[in-house]
Amino acid sequence: MCKAVQCQQDKRLRIDKPILIYPSVDYTGQQPSFTENGSGFLLEQDKITWYFNQYFKASDNRKTASPLYGEISKTLPETLIITAGCDPLRDEGLAYAKALKAVGVAVHHHHQFDGLTHAYMLLDALVEEECQQTFQLIANFINK
Repeated sequence: MCKAVQCQQDKRLRIDKPILIYPSVDYTGQQPSFTENGSGFLLEQDKITWYFNQYFKASDNRKTASPLYGEISKTLPETLIITAGCDPLRDEGLAYAKALKAVGVAVHHHHQFDGLTHAYMLLDALVEEECQQTFQLIANFINK
């Protein structure tokens, strides 16, 4: 369960401002970008499927386990979501931002990195400017 969602049920946990960078919130593999960007963009569809197959039992309901399809309350804290255009997880990040907004959660979604892949922040020597922009977005969000 997503820690921010878990905070709704356990008041001992406190997350003030979640920052989700190319988040994985839909474990079903049904979002269009999962196949659209699932090959040739660093994070591969078959690898994601393998990871989930290691984590879930065959009898597990992946939709029920997915934060995107879980109970989303307006009591969740203000959230920053950053997605990348060539990421297989792009659409689930977009859908999660939309779902949070739909219940009244303050969401700051940034999708200005159309040509970047999942985990682009690990490639800072290649995309230094975009990484600096991302760091600045995070700093602005934390400090406001």
